[in-house]
Amino acid sequence: MKWRIILVLTVIATLSSCIFTFHPLYSDDILVDIPGLEGAFMDTDNFMGIGSDESSEWTFTKTDKGTYNLQINEPQKSGTMEVHAVRLGGEYFLDFRVVDGETDNVPEFIQWHLLPMHSFAKVYVYDDRLELMFIDIEWAEENLEKHRIRIDHETRRHNNDTEYILLTASTRDLQKFVAKYARFDEAFEDPDVMPRVSEQ
Repeated sequence: MKWRIILVLTVIATLSSCIFTFHPLYSDDILVDIPGLEGAFMDTDNFMGIGSDESSEWTFTKTDKGTYNLQINEPQKSGTMEVHAVRLGGEYFLDFRVVDGETDNVPEFIQWHLLPMHSFAKVYVYDDRLELMFIDIEWAEENLEKHRIRIDHETRRHNNDTEYILLTASTRDLQKFVAKYARFDEAFEDPDVMPRVSEQ
């Protein structure tokens, strides 16, 4: 089974701290390059919480304006994602999605059930490290339920616990939402710090 299927199913099942989007956060007119993003970074804390306690290496390679290939290597597995960079509300954000074309050996019926979902994170790039900050799911859930924030969404729950939130808003509405809360510290989790291994 291809890595894409493993990623999609495992992320949905276990990554409760992530919010997904049906539409991308980026649009071609606002893509930007992020200085220093190209290179390799080590996820020593396995902050994604998927698969193992082993470290993984994340390597970003620019392929076009504001577009990067992300290769994630773990001791026993690896995979590729496409990443797009935007600047909203004065902050840089990365939009992550699984690369198309990694399901060639999978029955077509299974392919129909693999939705091209996205996730996004605020990013800071320094000489010696990369910091990613995802939306805090508890903050989002509480404020969505109390209608303090309004954006089209669906919430998946299991045994009364939130498994994940899927934002179904359009790209433009997503951009407005992210720009509004880009510098609202309470909206984001603590940064996941990934030391730099090398530069491209």
